[in-house]
Amino acid sequence: MQPSKEVPLIFSYSFTELIALAIIKEAFLRRDQKELMSRGITIKRLDDFAAERQLFIDMPPYKIELRKHSLALEACEEKRIALAEAMIEIKGIASNTFTKKGTNYFVFNLLAINKMPEETLIESIPTFVKYGKANMDTMGERGLTLDMLTNITDLADELSTLLDVPTELLSDTNTTTVSRHVRANKLYEEMRNMCEAGHLFYKNSNKVKANDYVMDSRKPKFTKREGTVKGSTTISRKADGIKDNTEVKLKVTHGTNLQFYFGMEKKSPPTEKALTVVKDEKVYIIVTAASLGYDKAKGIIHFIIRNPNEDEATFLLKIG
Repeated sequence: MQPSKEVPLIFSYSFTELIALAIIKEAFLRRDQKELMSRGITIKRLDDFAAERQLFIDMPPYKIELRKHSLALEACEEKRIALAEAMIEIKGIASNTFTKKGTNYFVFNLLAINKMPEETLIESIPTFVKYGKANMDTMGERGLTLDMLTNITDLADELSTLLDVPTELLSDTNTTTVSRHVRANKLYEEMRNMCEAGHLFYKNSNKVKANDYVMDSRKPKFTKREGTVKGSTTISRKADGIKDNTEVKLKVTHGTNLQFYFGMEKKSPPTEKALTVVKDEKVYIIVTAASLGYDKAKGIIHFIIRNPNEDEATFLLKIG
């Protein structure tokens, strides 16, 4: 199984509900274990089930891992923007010194610097520094300094360091998410199988006990929302029927980044709980409604998506 491939959950319970249900059903099964022995409900099987439940409880929470991944990507993007702006300033000085048709301007004439990927920016730094120093006499008169060249070198080094972090976190995040889903599905499947055995055993002889083993067979349900947010604008999306612990999956598939949060009004400004999600076409950032500020009692119920950048961005989200 590839770690990057998402494994969907086969049940509709939340983490808390799954654990609570597993404890309740185990209690029923242990109560009736002697009678259900003929249906494969052994003490060892129940002990293994309890151990599996504890292993799932002890697993690292993927919501935290994903939020760390988002913050790492955000830091990387901020550094990329800072480097691009510093390079654009030097490019402007070169244009002012040599004019846009000048031969010496050619090496500085990178197109769309502010949209370049990190690796391309970093690869361009040695050229900027080399020809900046070579033309310091003339470009210095128009504002170029050695500190400016040192600055872009330092920014490139810092960006190179940051680039290693998102990759590692991405791997950890996907692996953790897949592992949790696999273990949760395994726990649910075993619980369902044992409860089905109990239900069938008592179906015709003891309706009360038969009812104790009834399982909710609903499939997971979620609300899917997608759209595009123009630069420097804010929109809102309906988020009916959610609770504090409702899971929210966020992804930005085009643009720079978007901020997601709940507010009292549809155009409320971002709060300290606003989460910035950087463009990543593959990975969902998974959080809870409460972590984004949702608070029904205080009227903080409007789900807001804000684009703080000039370029438009496209999002995809799943609630539930």
